[in-house]
Amino acid sequence: MLVTPHVTLRYVNAVGRDMSFNYFYDFVVEKCIEEQPNIIYSVEQSGIHGKFFTGMRMGERSIHLLGYVKSSGVPLHNVKQALGYVFNPTLSGVLHYSHALLPRASKSIHCRLVYLSEPEWDFKKGKLTFDVLLTALDPFWKGLAHTEIIAKNQRKWRFPTRLPTRGFVFDVRRSGLTSRFENLGDVPTGFEATLRAVGGTVVNPEIYDATSGQRLVLNYTMQPGDVVQIINFPLLKRVLINGANAFSTLNTRVKNFGFFLINDGENHIGFGAEANVSNLQVSIRYTPQFTFAEG
Repeated sequence: MLVTPHVTLRYVNAVGRDMSFNYFYDFVVEKCIEEQPNIIYSVEQSGIHGKFFTGMRMGERSIHLLGYVKSSGVPLHNVKQALGYVFNPTLSGVLHYSHALLPRASKSIHCRLVYLSEPEWDFKKGKLTFDVLLTALDPFWKGLAHTEIIAKNQRKWRFPTRLPTRGFVFDVRRSGLTSRFENLGDVPTGFEATLRAVGGTVVNPEIYDATSGQRLVLNYTMQPGDVVQIINFPLLKRVLINGANAFSTLNTRVKNFGFFLINDGENHIGFGAEANVSNLQVSIRYTPQFTFAEG
């Protein structure tokens, strides 16, 4: 990670204790070294040169913070205590990245402390230095969450009004059955879909990836006001109806059933229902994931 005077790093542990690092603050990070191994899996075959690629995965991310303390701001004997108060090895934490010139570039990553070295006095530079090593088991930086409105009714009737002889439209459909949007992240990510029944019932609603054809269909008739949440992350898959567990309503026998992800780049996500699809409102919330903090 490139650390400049415009960059602020803030570490917050699981109980809310935090510390910020910036060129103008008491604690300054001069260098941030990130290591992100790419683990390649392969097999050998007798009589064949080299190996065959079978798969890959990204290993945990190492984040090494090297910095110094401005002695005018913090008493030297309190430095170790101040750092240890926040960087507690028994607590998880979140490292936040922000850039003063790029407010939308804010990102965060969940991590844990590997070690915190004793602060040392650098006689050449005349500074008290510190050394913090963090590891992120989930190696991706998370950007700001996005909500995509896949389908929504927009009210157009206002009072007072006059009834034209040819009639008028009460609602206008915001989108068709498929919505296109772009995930600016570097890798596919999970999502949370919210389906609402507005103005009437909806029979067996579904959402699907129009590119792959994978579908998530419910065996359920939504009543007006019902809210269905489909939570789809690699390690967390749930279906809630009005806040209650309803995973059993998921129809796993339909053709092309599958828990699809929001791909990096362009996505075409659709929705449908066996009956009364016009009463359905759909939104999808996801968090882009990045292999770097800058930008």
